Amino acid sequence: MKISILFVISIIFKIFVISCSFPISCKFLKTTHNAIGSVYRCDTTNILETLTTSVTSIIGTHLIDKNNNDVTAIKINGIRTLSFIPQNFSSFFPNIKSITFYNSAIKGLFGDEFDEFPKLEYIDFQANTNLTTISSRLFEKTPNMIHIWFYNNRIEKVGRDLFAWIDVSKLKYLGFTNSKCISQELNNASQSAIISLINEIRLKCPYDDEELLITTTTSLATTTVEENLTCSDEKIKDLVCDLKDEVGEIQENLLTKDQRIDNFQDELIKIREEMQAKDDKIQSFESRMKWLEEEVLRMTTNPCACK
Repeated sequence: MKISILFVISIIFKIFVISCSFPISCKFLKTTHNAIGSVYRCDTTNILETLTTSVTSIIGTHLIDKNNNDVTAIKINGIRTLSFIPQNFSSFFPNIKSITFYNSAIKGLFGDEFDEFPKLEYIDFQANTNLTTISSRLFEKTPNMIHIWFYNNRIEKVGRDLFAWIDVSKLKYLGFTNSKCISQELNNASQSAIISLINEIRLKCPYDDEELLITTTTSLATTTVEENLTCSDEKIKDLVCDLKDEVGEIQENLLTKDQRIDNFQDELIKIREEMQAKDDKIQSFESRMKWLEEEVLRMTTNPCACK
């Protein structure tokens, strides 16, 4: 029975792994960004909903003489159900310096989305109509930003220390166009102009997120999991639920059988004790019989011994 349970659990685990796989399909191409020049980019417009936010594989054919190490840009466009930035891209593309993210359902950037991209220089977020909040720690691991662009989002809260991690002398393009709290952009601007806009963003989009950061991040992760569970493949969910029910029934049956085995073992102990008692009696009887035989033999060989 233990083998059966392990078998069922292994099936559930395999199905869970399948449902938690997160392949990204890439169309690879060469293009040019105004701020950082030529890039080799993975374009994706079709991401399947899964139970995980971590990329598990890359599907696509590279251009001649190109491989994953040559990929320096990622563009995700038009996936209206996508409420997060996929993680673990760096395991496949270690040299990312540009991220473009259009037309998604993302609600906030809460601090660690870019941590795996230390070479990041360029971001472009457009038409993410649910995007309202940006954490102070978003650029904590990406100090070399040249281009930060938010266009036609609904941003109303920007962490007060968002730009504290950046070498502002390198930042040339900064835009928060058509946001709720501000609408302004700078292209290839001077350092003084960039600093002026940063101060205006702090003034018009205030957000003191230090004490709320952990709570918000946890809340976002919970929401993401719940949304993915709701949107995940219903057949897989039904199959997993059915298997869980079967495991539950097996466990209940095992408990009943374990109780019966315990009772049987108790009975077996009693029987063994009774058998031992009978063995003791038999040994005593055999000893008595042996003594009697010896007495009879002695009386037969020595009749006078009885006197």
